[in-house]
Amino acid sequence: MGAHYLSTAVSLLALPAAILMHASLTPLMQSRGLTKTNYRGRQVPYPSGVILIFSSSFAALLAVALTGRSCSASSTSILAPVLVGLVGLVDDLFGSTDKGFKGHIRALLRGTVTTGVLKMLGGFITGIFASSVVTGRSALFWLPDAFLFALAVNLLNLVDLRPGRGMKVFLLLAIPAWSFVYTIYPIVSASLFAVAGLIRHDLSERSMMGDTGANFLGGVVGLLVLLIGQNWVRIGCLLLLVFLNALSEMISFSTIIQKNRVLQWLDKLGRQD
Repeated sequence: MGAHYLSTAVSLLALPAAILMHASLTPLMQSRGLTKTNYRGRQVPYPSGVILIFSSSFAALLAVALTGRSCSASSTSILAPVLVGLVGLVDDLFGSTDKGFKGHIRALLRGTVTTGVLKMLGGFITGIFASSVVTGRSALFWLPDAFLFALAVNLLNLVDLRPGRGMKVFLLLAIPAWSFVYTIYPIVSASLFAVAGLIRHDLSERSMMGDTGANFLGGVVGLLVLLIGQNWVRIGCLLLLVFLNALSEMISFSTIIQKNRVLQWLDKLGRQD
């Protein structure tokens, strides 16, 4: 119990680390032309998701070192979200215009392997790693767990189309899951604190986390769901993720949000529309 509280306290360092890194790195991004036009036509420093990765990883690794939790599961749990975050960074820097499963399939039929395809494969392979190494499950669970992890990563990408939306969805999913699992893996608490430090910048359009951040946060959500011990809960989460990912191919989440007053209010909360 003491190790849990100490780990969470050390993970809190991700919050000031994220704030300080944002203050120092976003002007550098802007001066180097690392910007992207957002939905309102503004040039925004991008991808600030690297700040999420570095601040969360720094605090989580420090927590592991100070609490003596150098076991395989605790250490390698940091690696899973970071890996998919770095795959997202490749997509941010070199990605094509093809979007969604259909777009990537069409590109494959043209003989082109898009960074989006690599991103999906990266999520799937990392999911196998997370299932086998982090949770220690038998090979029977590797494939369904990998699909679950990859779909969680993709879901965060699908919703992150407006300032702050991806981070809000992450908080809505991760906080209850974290409480339910009661995990002492510090990457979870560190990422929550890092988001707390950066969400106001994302909402005010002072930075954009991009696929780098969406992948990383989706990886944390996927990891949390994999840590749930009950098979029926994970199966339910997998079916829900399949449904939501399939739904996004037929109608955008932005359209769904605009048609629901509660979702619209939550989506615009803190934004400068």
